[in-house]
Amino acid sequence: MERKDGKPKVYTKSYKTKLKIGMTLLELLNQKPLDKITVQEICDHVDIHRSTFYKHFESVFDTVRFMTEVITEELMAQLDQVNGKENYTDLLVDFYLKYGRALRNLFRTKYHEMLELQMNVALEKYFMKLLKLLKPDIDKEVSLKWLARYHAAGIMAIGVTLDEEEMDEERLRKKLPVFYQYLFK
Repeated sequence: MERKDGKPKVYTKSYKTKLKIGMTLLELLNQKPLDKITVQEICDHVDIHRSTFYKHFESVFDTVRFMTEVITEELMAQLDQVNGKENYTDLLVDFYLKYGRALRNLFRTKYHEMLELQMNVALEKYFMKLLKLLKPDIDKEVSLKWLARYHAAGIMAIGVTLDEEEMDEERLRKKLPVFYQYLFK
């Protein structure tokens, strides 16, 4: 990942450890829901002591918050590569394929409302930036924040639908872009 000035991002050892813990959480979320994952299990997979975990995070939920920020940053960086509506839909499909299972398991817990709120905030930022790119001539009377919030809620609903249908990659690559073409006509 690069900084805005084009230079490579330099990570501290502390940040690398946090990222390794967070990525391990995502790997575990590919296998089971969040409320079935323990701090000790994360530590065992990363090969660190519990005190190291708690040096970087207060809880598993703090790790989720951190990874939400990392994923949002990744999504924002992808927007800089958007050169059209088709490219945008490909990026979203790739994102869903990369994180879809982890997101499903994240939301299949008793904490799903808190997690949905956190994800909505991240998605609103994303759609605010995307709408500015795809619709630069948007009417000043229309609140960009409202539209971003509308799209963020919509993508969350689509995620639930995709979860219920459990689509494979081929069906997802066919169906999702068609849906998004209607959103950004």
